[in-house]
Formats: sequence, C-alpha cells, structure tokens
Amino acid sequence: MAVLSVSGADLVIGVATNNAPRPLLGTILHGSGSQPFNQGGEFSAHMNRHYDALDAVRFVAAIVVALHHDSVPILMDYLGHYGFDSAETLYRSALFGTAAVSIFFIVSGFCIHAPYVDAPPVSWRAYFARRYIRIVLPFCAILIPAFFLGVSYNPYAGFITWSLICEIVYYSLYPILRGAWRRFGWVPIIIISYTISYWCLGIPSLVDEGGAAFFALLSLRDVLHNLPIWLLGCLLADLAVRRRSVQIGLLIWPSRAVLALTMFATGWLHYTQTVHYIYSLPVAAPIFAMCIWWEIHANAAASVLVRGGRWSYSLYLVVHHSGFDSLAATG
Repeated sequence: MAVLSVSGADLVIGVATNNAPRPLLGTILHGSGSQPFNQGGEFSAHMNRHYDALDAVRFVAAIVVALHHDSVPILMDYLGHYGFDSAETLYRSALFGTAAVSIFFIVSGFCIHAPYVDAPPVSWRAYFARRYIRIVLPFCAILIPAFFLGVSYNPYAGFITWSLICEIVYYSLYPILRGAWRRFGWVPIIIISYTISYWCLGIPSLVDEGGAAFFALLSLRDVLHNLPIWLLGCLLADLAVRRRSVQIGLLIWPSRAVLALTMFATGWLHYTQTVHYIYSLPVAAPIFAMCIWWEIHANAAASVLVRGGRWSYSLYLVVHHSGFDSLAATG
C-alpha cells in the first residue's frame, strides 16, 4: 500500500544524474535531467536498485493490520473473563493496525519518490497510468465478491478504504510536490504539512455528522493529516539515493525493538484513552521512518518476508472482520 498499491518491481532507485535546479512550473511539467527513458517510461533495468527490506517491512505491516482487524484470540478472551481486563488492550496495542498503516504510508512515499530523485525527464502520463492501474484495478476486483458477500467498503465503517483514498490523492499530488521539493527541499514542506496536519483535525465538525459533506471532510482531514507521514518516506528516498550506505550490523535489532515499542506505545495510549492515535501517530512517524531507514541499509530481511511482501496489497485489501464473518457464514 503505497506500497499499498505497488509491487516489488516498484521498489527501485535510479542512478544519479545531473540535478540542476529548474523553475518550479517547468520542473512539474517536464521533470529534470537529460538521460532518455525506455519506451515504458521507466528506467532501464540496469539503472535500478531493489530494496528487499521494503518488501519485508510492508509484509509485516500487512500482517499486523490483518491481526488487528481479526477477532481477539481465544486466550485473550479467556484471560479477560478471569480478571485480566488489560489482556485485550495488550493484544490490540501490540498489533496496532493504525500504526502499521502509517508505516505503509512511509514506504509508499519512498517507493513513489525514489525513482525520480535524480530522474531523466519524467513521463507523467506513464507515471499516472502505472499508479492508478496498480491501486485501482485490484481494488475494483475485490469489490465484486464483497458486494455478493454483503461486505461494506465504506471508508468509515471499519474498513481501510480511507487509506487508499489518501494514497490516490498523494499519487495525484506527487508531480506538484516533486516540483516544490526541487525548489525548497523536503524539510520545509514537511514542516508546513505538519502544521496543516494538526490544524485540519477540526474540519469535520464544520458540518452536521452523517451527511455526504461530513464524510467528504473526513476524507480531506485524513489526507491532510497523513500527508507529512507520507512525505517522510519521500525524504528517506532522497537520503537513500543521495547518501552513501552506512554499516548497521547488529544495531538493526535494537532498531526493530524501538519500532515495535513505539507502535505498542501509540496503541496503548489510544486504547487506554490517554492520547488518541490521531495525535500520537504523526509524532511517532519520524521514529518509524528512522527505523525503516536502518532497515533499508541493513538489508537483512528474511527471504520469506521479502516474498510475502509482493502479496501485501492483496492481503491488505481483504482485511475486514465483516468479510471474514461473511465467509464463515457462507462456508
């Protein structure tokens, strides 16, 4: 996902070329650099670099989302009946699906921006065709069986469609964002997006709850609120292409522990009604991004996770507790 919508073939890095600044409008419309594209509008195979670690990251994130939406295991339910009231909270916090979606956003921003950091002239027609086909067609394919199973894909009825809406908007905005990046860099853009991210939280309250306008404003809020998280992935891509690799070694496991603990902390704060995730996740996102950065440079992911990452979008699409219930009822 977003990585939500890309396959392993999208996790590529272009070979650096001349990257002289150009006017904003010209950059948006025409891109930069001088090397030609192949007929597919992408870099030639020998000019690409694949990061297996990102496949593994998104597969683990998809599993977390799946387990988060599934029923709490019988053991947790059993413990809850015997006085261990925090058992379910511990489970939900340890597998906090909303934090995993934030990780998807970061990886998505990385995958979208990395091939275009030092790109030849960009074929935006090819870019939009590739982006929309990869995210929209699989989603449409799942809507047909969902309709017959009675599964709702309402973005705000418990399903993850809201994140796909965000992804489509980010894909659409990327040519403009890339032009702004070439003029100003990612840091000021991210700072501005963080300011807008928290300012927009009250947007849905401008209209009565429940109507079409309310849900439209909810979507606008989610898009603006998660934009800085997605842009952190773009910043990682910029760093990965322009900087030398660093030796990580055994430090990768402390990094993974920090990532897991941060996800758990945001979940625990949310489920104990201390801090809602809508406030905590943007703050935690730079920690997520740093850990993903270390994962990229360690490049030590298990092969089974890398292979699983190629199916993560499909897994992400079918995650819905109502869908599992419907399947069980019809089986």
